[in-house]
Amino acid sequence: MLLMLGGFKMNELYEKVRKKLSIIENMYDGIRIINPINKNIISIKNDEIKNLSGKCYESFDKGTLCSNCISMRAYIEKDTFIKMECISNKVMLIVATPVIINEEMYVVEMIKNISSQNNETSNVNYENNVSIMIDNINEKIIRDDLTGAYNKIYIEERLPVDIRNSSINEKLLSVIMIDIDDFENINDKCGQEIGIKILEDFSKIINDSVVKNSYWIARYSVDKFIVVLNDINKEESYKILENIRDLLEETSFEYNEEIIKLKSNLGIYCSENEIADIKSILVKLKKSIFEEKQKTIEEETNKKTKLSILNYRIQELRNVLNEMRISSDDKVEYKQTLKISRDLDELIVEYMKNII
Repeated sequence: MLLMLGGFKMNELYEKVRKKLSIIENMYDGIRIINPINKNIISIKNDEIKNLSGKCYESFDKGTLCSNCISMRAYIEKDTFIKMECISNKVMLIVATPVIINEEMYVVEMIKNISSQNNETSNVNYENNVSIMIDNINEKIIRDDLTGAYNKIYIEERLPVDIRNSSINEKLLSVIMIDIDDFENINDKCGQEIGIKILEDFSKIINDSVVKNSYWIARYSVDKFIVVLNDINKEESYKILENIRDLLEETSFEYNEEIIKLKSNLGIYCSENEIADIKSILVKLKKSIFEEKQKTIEEETNKKTKLSILNYRIQELRNVLNEMRISSDDKVEYKQTLKISRDLDELIVEYMKNII
């Protein structure tokens, strides 16, 4: 029976891949073809072709997606990437390279056991230390140096997978984008050291605001973060959005006796069973952030206009009162003065409410 992949007979695909990789085929212990979006795999070893059940990361003794997915990176950037993984106490070198066959892109992973063959060094402590070192290296690649959140590399590798899983499993996916307003000016005014601390604390507030085990957060750009919520209903997603907004509004950042009050803009995308991709989702989020900024500017402009009008009316009434007190002590004038004084008090109260 011939196995199929993307319209190709697997052995035909294998022959095309083999021709491209024939020079180095014997240098590796195994070769497999990966679909980095759905994580399906075809194993090629000793001329035997197998369409394996399960997902690619499961053969690496992982119960979850690889955080450092070089196959996804090879697919996106159309380039070759290398990493190491500790699999069954063996150190494995993995090379992922894109291959174009009949105008379709595949990712070929070549795997090599590079563990020490010296039995004296093969002990539990050694294996644990190597495993920890490799995990740290892989984690560092997809983490933002300043905040510890995931970085843009991780967004580009992970979000397309979450989008696809959401569509196939008919589960809701929500993405929140959070923008620090005027961060560049704050950074220039307060200094880079304080700017870094603001980013660290800002990221922590976001991280502490969401439900554990159902999300991940990443720094999208200098002043923007995203929160990806998997399998959380729309109502709960909006509650999380408002919770983040409230916490950020309530928080004052204090560094070296400098108190900084940040303004932030938030946008949200919730899947509605439409066909979406990472690009369209990020475009919608950026548009949502822009619209919120415009709304804030309009509200601040309207507020300034209202305050200006109130201030003008207060000054006018004060002038009228001063003139009336000087010019007359008649009882009728006194009643009018009392009424204007009360009106003035009401205007002052309204003015104070608008500046708080």
